[in-house]
Amino acid sequence: MIVIPSVGMVAALRSILNKVSGLQEPFTLKLYSNNRTPANNDVIGDYTEVSGGGYADIDLDTDDITVTAGAPSVALYDSFLTFTFTGATDAPGTVYGYYIIDVNNVLFIAERFPDPVPFTPNNGSIIRVKPRITGTYEV
Repeated sequence: MIVIPSVGMVAALRSILNKVSGLQEPFTLKLYSNNRTPANNDVIGDYTEVSGGGYADIDLDTDDITVTAGAPSVALYDSFLTFTFTGATDAPGTVYGYYIIDVNNVLFIAERFPDPVPFTPNNGSIIRVKPRITGTYEV
C-alpha cells in the first residue's frame, strides 16, 4: 500500500489550491533501508536512505508522468526506474521500499515493497520501481 503522509498531502493540497508554495520540483526517488511501514504522520526523518553498493537516488522528470482522470484518477510514471547495485550496501544492508521527496526535502510519498522484504542487494542486483499514485476520496 502506498501512503501519502500528512506533510506530503498538505503540501500537495496547498500547491493545488495555490494558497502557498507546496511541493517543489524536482522530485527525487530514493530507496530506504530501515524496517518501516509508511504511515500518515511520517516525515523524511523516519526513513533511512540506502547507501553504498553503487546506490544513487534518481531525479524524476514530471514530463514522464501521465495523469489519467477517472474514478480513481491515476498518475503513473511512463517507465520503470532502475537502481543497479555494484556491491553490497552499507549497514543495515537492506532495502524495504521507496520514497519520493521534493527539492525542499518534503516527503511526498512512500511505499513499502510487498513481501518478501527486506531485499539484500549485492553486485549485479537490480531494483525496478514504477511510481503510481492513485487519487481517490472517501465520504
